[in-house]
Amino acid sequence: MGLDITAYEIVNPEAYAPNDFGQECDWEDTVMVYNIAAFAARQDGLPDGRHKVDGRIFEFRAGSYSSYSLFREALVEMLGYEGGLKELWPRLFAGDEKADLEAAPFMRLINFADNEGVLGPKTCAKLAREFRQFLPAAEKKWAFDKNEPGRASAEEYYLDTYRHFLVAFSLAAGAGCVSFG
Repeated sequence: MGLDITAYEIVNPEAYAPNDFGQECDWEDTVMVYNIAAFAARQDGLPDGRHKVDGRIFEFRAGSYSSYSLFREALVEMLGYEGGLKELWPRLFAGDEKADLEAAPFMRLINFADNEGVLGPKTCAKLAREFRQFLPAAEKKWAFDKNEPGRASAEEYYLDTYRHFLVAFSLAAGAGCVSFG
């Protein structure tokens, strides 16, 4: 099992059906939009349900759930948060207003369900800007020598995953969404 990410270029907010699994639909042309309550605002107004999609679609596997957690930890480390996720999670869950963590780069991805959910177009646009802005830092942080076995695999995974998220969020930034599942 692993985390599959799908970016949709265009999601039609008007052409949708409520979460009725008995209703017939062409699954090739739809995306199921939903989140747990804590992340519902990140749908950016897309109501829960099946939505018609158009345009390009980009899919990738973000690795196993444990490797994806390591990727999020690597993002936090790249940004220089002392103590990493171990110290960041309690502050996020406590609503640490002073830290303004939700405004920090990548927080809409770092503090998001790692098994299912949807990020809407505004959230994707913000993340696309952040991924573009920090790409040089990511390339520097995760530079690797392909002749150095072992070390290359982790850095290569982080950089590939970073670049895949950049493509996904950029594609969905206008009128789409990114689905985690």
